[in-house]
Amino acid sequence: MRARYRNLIVVVFLAGVLAAVWRLQDSEATTTVLLLTAAERQAADSASLSASGLARSEALARLAGELATPEMLAGIFSAGGEPERETVRALSERLRQPITDVLIEDPHAFARGLARQYRGKVVIVVARAALASALLAEWDAAALNQASLAPGRLHLINLPTFGQPRTLLLKY
Repeated sequence: MRARYRNLIVVVFLAGVLAAVWRLQDSEATTTVLLLTAAERQAADSASLSASGLARSEALARLAGELATPEMLAGIFSAGGEPERETVRALSERLRQPITDVLIEDPHAFARGLARQYRGKVVIVVARAALASALLAEWDAAALNQASLAPGRLHLINLPTFGQPRTLLLKY
């Protein structure tokens, strides 16, 4: 009877270990966020991109199109107006992924929810400079000190479930 009891305990223990490993394997997935601001506009109050802004949008499509394959890309989010949408339009067409307009009233809630909801995926967020700064502060406050939220700057932010986030600043 003792051996049977011991075998049952071993089986239950091993099942628990396997369940824990399976759970942890899924939770180790890293969310990758590509955060950027709108490309150059024709004028400060204009909703249209300038010629250099359109060229920058094409450059973004080439660069981010290589970083984010359609299978891994979970979404392209525009948190702003027409300049933000126009900045990622070429990328959206290249990857055949629609642009989702989002209204972000609470950067903290949006940043945390995005990291959880799209675990293991790549997400692209284009926002106005103040909002992009607030989102970067939520994801990786240490990177905010070195941030350059000007047109042509892309923040590649890796958000692991465990450990510190890592941010890479790219120029395109």
